[in-house]
Amino acid sequence: MTCAARPTATAFMTKQFKNRRILIVDDNEAIHADIRSILEPPRVNAELDSLSAALFDDAIPVSSHAVKYDIESAYQGEDGFNMVCQANAAGNPYALAIVDVRMPPGWDGIHTIQELKRLDPLLQVAICTAYSDYSWQTILDKFGINDWLLILKKPFDVVEVKQLACSLTEKWNLSKWVAMRTVELEQSLEEHAQKLEIANGKLKEQVQSLADANTHLSREMEARREADERIRHIAFHDALTGLPNRMLLSDRINECIERSKRQQDYHFALLYCDLDNFKIVNDSLGHRVGDQLLTHIAERLRHALRTTTRDIRGGYDVVSRLSGDEFVVLLDNIIGEEHAMQIADRIREVVCQTVKIDQNELLPSISIGVAISNGEYDDATDMLRDADTALYHAKDLGKCCVSMFDLNMRTQVTHRMNLESDLRRAIEEDQFIVYYQPIVSLITGEIVSLEALVRWQHPVQGLLSPDAFISVAEETGMIDAIGESVFRQALDQVGHWRNTLSEARDLSVSINLSPRQLRNRRIVNLIDECLHNHNFDPSALKLEITESAMMTDLAMVREIIEDISARGIEFYLDDFGTGYSSLSILHTLPFSTIKLDRSFVSNLDKELESPTTVQAIVMLAKNGGVKLVAEGIETYEQLCQLRELDCELGQGYFFSKPLPKRDIEDLLRKGTRHLVQVETNAPITASI
Repeated sequence: MTCAARPTATAFMTKQFKNRRILIVDDNEAIHADIRSILEPPRVNAELDSLSAALFDDAIPVSSHAVKYDIESAYQGEDGFNMVCQANAAGNPYALAIVDVRMPPGWDGIHTIQELKRLDPLLQVAICTAYSDYSWQTILDKFGINDWLLILKKPFDVVEVKQLACSLTEKWNLSKWVAMRTVELEQSLEEHAQKLEIANGKLKEQVQSLADANTHLSREMEARREADERIRHIAFHDALTGLPNRMLLSDRINECIERSKRQQDYHFALLYCDLDNFKIVNDSLGHRVGDQLLTHIAERLRHALRTTTRDIRGGYDVVSRLSGDEFVVLLDNIIGEEHAMQIADRIREVVCQTVKIDQNELLPSISIGVAISNGEYDDATDMLRDADTALYHAKDLGKCCVSMFDLNMRTQVTHRMNLESDLRRAIEEDQFIVYYQPIVSLITGEIVSLEALVRWQHPVQGLLSPDAFISVAEETGMIDAIGESVFRQALDQVGHWRNTLSEARDLSVSINLSPRQLRNRRIVNLIDECLHNHNFDPSALKLEITESAMMTDLAMVREIIEDISARGIEFYLDDFGTGYSSLSILHTLPFSTIKLDRSFVSNLDKELESPTTVQAIVMLAKNGGVKLVAEGIETYEQLCQLRELDCELGQGYFFSKPLPKRDIEDLLRKGTRHLVQVETNAPITASI
């Protein structure tokens, strides 16, 4: 719609003038790309065709041609607010705003939506959220129950995003049309009133005209009511399966919660169901087959609850599809936990049967998390959360399992959420520090390198080792920011020692790369930036990676390693022997050093085979021109055995535990980089 020519209400609902302008407000460029990729392709929607035909005889069907959206992007809440201001001032408003909950450092999604609605009350809004963001109850507390705000859960479901965009922009156009039509009718009535005042002789004709206008308005209001009902059905049901969606399910759950508070003997349950390995079906057979499988599963779930078995009362139950391959079954008025588990087992039996789609025979399986309400829940969101938690526990048990929620699961989830929140705050407040552990020459006793090891200076729990947080940081993607902090601190500090201490002139530093960092080309840019900013010699930087980090997307890993190696940076193969132990990897990737896992060293004096294994690895390393570092040296006897096996380098608590930079600097200054005495018959003792 443009501001060059103002259309009539009738013309406004034609394809030419319909407003399909969408504003995406999200600080993540990938989210913008995802939404654009979903909404830009054409899509047929028979429901909206029927809606258009019911409203207008000459309307162009919405889905007979591709729905073309005019999509624009803002990366902060303030920017989105300004764009809406400019669009409204230009007479070219947005119909829909898709707003992320978290957009640091500016406005969050809640504040952004409040400002947008204050500016443009007609604007429709979809708020993108996840469990780690605001709860849905918090969002409802902010905005109340209304018809202009929908909640879009991350990760996005393609059909849900398409249906949401189509429904909300269509609702905007319907609302706009009603407003325009109302203005036109009011103008018409005013003209009739003026004619009555001028010509009393035409009073009867004017009254009849007014009555006709009122009748016409009533018909159009009835048409609007029917249209609203259709839109409501679209908004509250899944487009693929026709099942109730999350919004309608939440309403049903809240009704049951209210009933449970009134009747002490009333119980109900949620069965949170998820297909096992559904992604493999989509990836291998395509989304068309995946959609057909979901439709089959929906029918089987309906069938499982329409049984004549006396204990399972199908008429009171609700089957809903939340997104993707997630289904939730609401069991109304159950006897207790055993009753819910019986129904869950029946669902497994019904679902886990062969499905034939085209020429493919599929054997689906389903995992189920069960949450029982005994009157303690106040909100549907909380009960869905607990059922989802039980589902994750069921998946940890293996495929096709059922798990009943208990409070220990909630404690684990709460701990995990608190850890994620603390990690985000730690990144913002720069709470990560670097400790250093020497790598020692077993021949000369000198410190030849330092391994940089991250520590978290938690404001409450004190100093935390990586075991307490690295796995969560890796899963959430926060490992990128933590790794960047380690790079900057380590290169700055070791570069300072190399430039100011004569004992550290040739000192190198090794830094660990996580699997996530190794599959993102941004690591190359980060290394270049750090080397340049700290004037650091690339040959003094060593990067440690594990065997398991290379088992996914080996082609990308090889490309990144070769690119970094071209700068003169060496790679260490860390924890050798704990993963796949593929010696061929040493010939395909440019490793200068392998680090023998501490399990080999600890077993030197316990297992007869261990010294032989270590000696074989030493020989393979030497023949391949690769250095060997033995990790986890803790005793004098282990050191002697490793020297006898001709191992060149070592690392472990026998020499030094990981130390803060102050202690490492004292060690370098006082110890002249010698941790042990290595004369032929001299005792070998640690200087720290």
